[in-house]
Amino acid sequence: MLLLTFAVYAVYSEVNSFEFNSYDDRLYVTDNQVVTQGLTSPGIRAAFTQPIAANWHPLTILSHMLDVELFDLRSGAHHIVNALLHLANTLLLFVVLRRMTGDDWVSAIVAALFAVHPLHVESVAWVAQRKDVLSGLFTMLTLWAYTRYAARSRLADYFLLASFFAAGLLSKPTLVTLPVLLLLLDFWPLRRFPFSGEPNPNYPKQSLQRLILEKVPLALLALACSIATFAAQSSFHAVGSLDRFPLSVRLANAVVSYARYLGKTIWPSDLSFLYPHPGMWPWPVVLGSSLLLLILTLAALLHARSRPWLLVGGLWFAISLLPVLGLVQAGEQAMADRYMYLPLIGLGITAACFVREFSSQRRPLRRVAFASTAVVLAALAVVARAQTAHWRTSETLYAHALRLDPNNATAHQLMADMLASAGHHERAIQHYREALRIRPTYDALHHNLGHTFLNAGALRDATNHLAEAVRLNPLNAPARFQLGMALVALGEARSALPHYRYVLNLVPNDPIVANELAWLLSTHPDDQVRNTDEALPLAVHACELTGYRHPATLTTLGAAYANVGRFPDARQAAEKAIQLAESQGQHALAERNRQLLASYKANQPWREPPPTSASAIKDQR
Repeated sequence: MLLLTFAVYAVYSEVNSFEFNSYDDRLYVTDNQVVTQGLTSPGIRAAFTQPIAANWHPLTILSHMLDVELFDLRSGAHHIVNALLHLANTLLLFVVLRRMTGDDWVSAIVAALFAVHPLHVESVAWVAQRKDVLSGLFTMLTLWAYTRYAARSRLADYFLLASFFAAGLLSKPTLVTLPVLLLLLDFWPLRRFPFSGEPNPNYPKQSLQRLILEKVPLALLALACSIATFAAQSSFHAVGSLDRFPLSVRLANAVVSYARYLGKTIWPSDLSFLYPHPGMWPWPVVLGSSLLLLILTLAALLHARSRPWLLVGGLWFAISLLPVLGLVQAGEQAMADRYMYLPLIGLGITAACFVREFSSQRRPLRRVAFASTAVVLAALAVVARAQTAHWRTSETLYAHALRLDPNNATAHQLMADMLASAGHHERAIQHYREALRIRPTYDALHHNLGHTFLNAGALRDATNHLAEAVRLNPLNAPARFQLGMALVALGEARSALPHYRYVLNLVPNDPIVANELAWLLSTHPDDQVRNTDEALPLAVHACELTGYRHPATLTTLGAAYANVGRFPDARQAAEKAIQLAESQGQHALAERNRQLLASYKANQPWREPPPTSASAIKDQR
């Protein structure tokens, strides 16, 4: 146990200095308003009733909320919790396997492989993958509870087993295959099947009907969780359509992914946070992968009685991967390292049992087996530690992915998004252009590039890309809104108005959109742009949406009142805007309202000349 603890520490000892990354960590933690409030009654209710990040995994969200409650947003502490959960899973796996098999040697090898394999780095070093290590904890506890139930057949033990399984499903729904995996364990090493050969003295044999029936309640829990998860992903449009990923493409990718996972388990090189989906694999690759899987399956079946661990380990790997093979495609990836967190146990069992059988033939072979195993595990730990270092920051993560695959469009986009948010516009634009070279018809890329050009003051370039984003996806409301801003800055306010109105129709309760349109309709010097009848109701609507507590919407309300000659109301709105702006530290906005107030005191409406740059748009209120 001490050696396993040291192994986990050796690989993950530096995660306390890691940052949150800009990929999914913001969805799950840093930008998630449910999580950042800590443990609150509304937050707990939302965790169970609202899909978050296109999934339904309430216990995972609760664990993130607890982290924030305890550690605020100190990223190192969140990473340490992941590492501690992985350590707990490693130790529990050793305990459970030793209880099932009675073999310390096999149990130690499997647990050590689980502890240090590089394929597990993603699940541990990525805060957003808390669902892997947390569901892993409940999986180990489910297996432990199952050994108690299988030995004694007590109702209390079954209730404990079902409770742990339900908690695992509420942490990550991909545990739906666990009832089938328990049947595999009944075959070996528990040997509860009537035809499992020599019985295990700790676990009485049962009829096949009994073994199946006792899994039915667990299967019903899995079915309910599957329905909830599919509904959550569908509501976020996270499930790929058959138009984009036809069934033939999905089946081919599933077969190739099995082979790729086997390859990366044996030789874990070129590991990336994202393996882009290639579409249809070349037929030689599909046929070669199919042949490999067929040979391995036949070998396992032929040795099912003499070497049952071959069949159980292989089926554990194959079955536990089924929910994430892309048969129901969610996301852009063809495969992912994190998907191997639990399936690797099956391959570990096969490898460990093979080593034990090899070493049992002659005493000298034991020394060779022990030394070889130690060397392999040490090498895996070194590779895993190096892989862990790539997760230190967002930039190191994306840069590593791009070194492995310069045509990884998502990595280019994420790198560009990160650089743009830090104000490094030129570097961001380069990565956006590379991403568009690979995915020229992706509206989000045109949108983000246009937004970056807008912030950099390159208005015509911004307009071109934002217009293309809108052409590709007319319902892209943020791109339409920013296109309107760019057109206004170019002096083309008349062209901007239809876009603003279209966006307002899409998101009628967005105060920013309502406020921007109301300001334009109230203050623009062009008589064909100003619209007295439309401006004031919009300004009032924006204030109502913000509870009359936002100085920017009050600024617009004052301008709208002045535009219709209601100067006392305009002065009152401006004075309240000044008061709120000062109290909120928005001194520039307060000073702006003092200028407006002077105009209103002279019974003059405010006329805003067209801005000459994107920065003028941002600074005008």
